[in-house]
Amino acid sequence: YKTPAILKSGLYDDSFYKSLYEELIKNSKEVFAAKYPDAKIVHCVVPQKEWIMTAIKEGSKITGYRKYVYCYLLAKDGTDGYINARFLFLEYRDAGENYVKSASWPKWDRTDIVPNSVYSKLAE
Repeated sequence: YKTPAILKSGLYDDSFYKSLYEELIKNSKEVFAAKYPDAKIVHCVVPQKEWIMTAIKEGSKITGYRKYVYCYLLAKDGTDGYINARFLFLEYRDAGENYVKSASWPKWDRTDIVPNSVYSKLAE
């Protein structure tokens, strides 16, 4: 992936991340709709401004890197409540190599069923 360019003002240009996040949101919606075709998607968002990155070590040596973002999706489940889902987008690379998407892209990481009574309290 391309690194965001630094503008003359010294601020980061996040247009690359916006287009990438649009793709991640689209992927999440497609996977969700395949499993819950009757649920109405209310919100879908990647709240992170950038990838979360970690180094992979073997002993004291860094052998590679891992980076990931989450996408959160909220859908109305008929009149009974909501479905809250979290998708993980993970990439990794060995030192000196390019990033590779994980085999499960996106990985459906978590699902919570939220009854109307609980949702109304959370929305306050």
